[in-house]
Amino acid sequence: MKVFENLEQALTAAQSDLSSLLKLTVYLADLDEFGDYNAAYLTCLSGHPLPPRTTVQVARFRGEKRIEIDAVAAVTT
Repeated sequence: MKVFENLEQALTAAQSDLSSLLKLTVYLADLDEFGDYNAAYLTCLSGHPLPPRTTVQVARFRGEKRIEIDAVAAVTT
C-alpha cells in the first residue's frame, strides 16, 4: 500500500525505520475499506512492534485520496 511506502521513505530519510513508530492516527474515506487497510498494516509492519492506532472515517478528502496516516515516531539525532 502506497501510504506505508511513503511512511517508510519518510522514516528512512530521518535515519529511522518503522520500528520507531509510537502512534498512528489513520483517516479512511470509507470504513468498509478497513479490512484491506488492516491487512496492509499487518503486512507492512510485520517484524516491527505494532504501534497503538486510532482509525476514523473522514467525510471528505481532497482529490482521489482514500487514506491518510498521521504518524508519531521516535527519531534520535
